[in-house]
Amino acid sequence: MLGNIRDFDMKRPESVVFSLVEGDKNRAVFSVSPYERGFSVTMGNTLRRLLLSSVEGYAIVAVYFSSVNNEFESIDGVVEETTEIILNLKRVSIALADETLKARTLQFDVKGKKKFFAKDFQVDNEIIIGNPDLLIFESTAEASFSFEIQINKGWGYRPSEEIEPFLDKKGSIALDASFSPVSLVSYETKPVSLEGVRNYEELLLTVHTRGAMSPQTAIQKAISLLKECIWSYDEFKEHSVMKSISIQEKEDAKNDEIYNKSIFYGNFSVRTCFFLKSNDILEMGQLVIRTEKELVDKPHFNEFILEDIKANLERMGLKLGMKDIAYVDMNV
Repeated sequence: MLGNIRDFDMKRPESVVFSLVEGDKNRAVFSVSPYERGFSVTMGNTLRRLLLSSVEGYAIVAVYFSSVNNEFESIDGVVEETTEIILNLKRVSIALADETLKARTLQFDVKGKKKFFAKDFQVDNEIIIGNPDLLIFESTAEASFSFEIQINKGWGYRPSEEIEPFLDKKGSIALDASFSPVSLVSYETKPVSLEGVRNYEELLLTVHTRGAMSPQTAIQKAISLLKECIWSYDEFKEHSVMKSISIQEKEDAKNDEIYNKSIFYGNFSVRTCFFLKSNDILEMGQLVIRTEKELVDKPHFNEFILEDIKANLERMGLKLGMKDIAYVDMNV
């Protein structure tokens, strides 16, 4: 006999265990098992790509010096060339404790002899520095100038040309910015036995961050992002289609067609689509009859989502709070 049919069920991981590498709080190894053969490679490669390229973080995107106009001029009383200071600023691992903040500007006055380290950017508890001992520049007794840094939230890598249009202060020098809080990810798989059957795999994922974010937080964010992306495919599930009915006799037929379309028609971000679908807002018509207050009170809401919705609706000639639309459930 074949035995209990449950023996042929697909195995899913029962636990995730992580351990910090001794002497390095920024590196951790995550162990996940059991996986069916091949699944550990799929998950390892997916998480590696997400961790390295898509987890949001912060970076110094611009610097303004009161005494120079560009990166090729030297600052009086500073040992390093301006280009060297800029390179050091790019290496600073920085973050804001309040992750709802998209940007912040810090200003500093330099007078006399001083060694300025990355830890000097930590002006309050809201600033997190991952590599505090990084030397930014050294000034002499003749130094007297001020400078500002602009910190922005983002993901991936952005060259200075893309950042320049968004600088807060005229005369600032745009920096190439790497927003990723993760510096290195590797994975390996190894066979494991389950109930005497050596036909399963264990995934060992090693995550090394730049110090401003813990490996545990980084992988949690990557998993959350993966879930949001998977939500997009939920459009294929059967659900009740909500058909729009015009209350006004002269309702625009073009808008009627738009109201019946999936929310994916709106070109919203993955995060916004996740928010809408998790609150059973599946079609454009269901969205536009909502008011701002109705959206704010729903789970998973944040200001970014509201801005994304309003901007894309405006692009289509729509807006929130269009109460001239009624819906009935056609159950098809």
